[in-house]
Amino acid sequence: MSCVINHTGSLRTGIQEKTTMQPLLVGLTAVVGFLFIVFAILIMKRIFFKKDRNEEMADTNGYDNKALEVEAAEEQKVTGM
Repeated sequence: MSCVINHTGSLRTGIQEKTTMQPLLVGLTAVVGFLFIVFAILIMKRIFFKKDRNEEMADTNGYDNKALEVEAAEEQKVTGM
């Protein structure tokens, strides 16, 4: 086995040569990994914490309108109904 000193001053022994990723690829890999983890968490949340949408829609009619509720309550007070 031969030992060679390369131009950076490190010792390289024969067969194996260590390669490093470019900094751009390291950052891109980190971002893609993070997005995959977030995607997996959102899918698990949707699967395990699923509410019955029909029940939810019946309770709120699809939206909450607090101003309309206050106005309706005031009208009931005025008319006495």
